[in-house]
Amino acid sequence: MSRPSKRIQMMTEDDVRQMVRDDMVIARTTTQQEWARLNGISPQYLSEFMTGRKSPGPLILAALMLKRAVAYEAADE
Repeated sequence: MSRPSKRIQMMTEDDVRQMVRDDMVIARTTTQQEWARLNGISPQYLSEFMTGRKSPGPLILAALMLKRAVAYEAADE
């Protein structure tokens, strides 16, 4: 008997940025700096992620209860 497949929701980095914004509202933080400190993240690193200069690191992903996954898709012929 095969196991039921686990539904995978793929996200972009923009989706993760939106999750940070949403979590800031939920946590009632007024600044990115405050959210970063509450989650043990360097405010400078969070700023670099939010402006697209960096990818989300382990602490950002952990704060949002996410994990990094690699996906492949067929190349156009």
